[in-house]
Amino acid sequence: MIINCIIIDFLSQYRYGLEASESDKFKEFFSTYLGGYNFSLKPSITSCYCYKNKWQKIEITDIANALYHGFRCGLLHSGRILEYGRINELHKEPVRAERWLFKKSK
Repeated sequence: MIINCIIIDFLSQYRYGLEASESDKFKEFFSTYLGGYNFSLKPSITSCYCYKNKWQKIEITDIANALYHGFRCGLLHSGRILEYGRINELHKEPVRAERWLFKKSK
């Protein structure tokens, strides 16, 4: 999965003439060139990320956002897929983003 994210990141940088990765261009590239895999998430997923040492709240509203934040950023910056992203071969969609909540053990 990390190789897929790196390839999409690289191609978006090449396509838009960027020297470094930009989240908006990654998502735009995914939506434009891989739009058949992008669909809205209902309900959206509330998540957060750290930017310039401050936590930012974000609403994950589609697969492009889930792929960028849950997979690309999760794998590159944290070494893991974030809690709401998982790959499940039993579903018809190639990538499915779901809410995944921990239940407190008693």
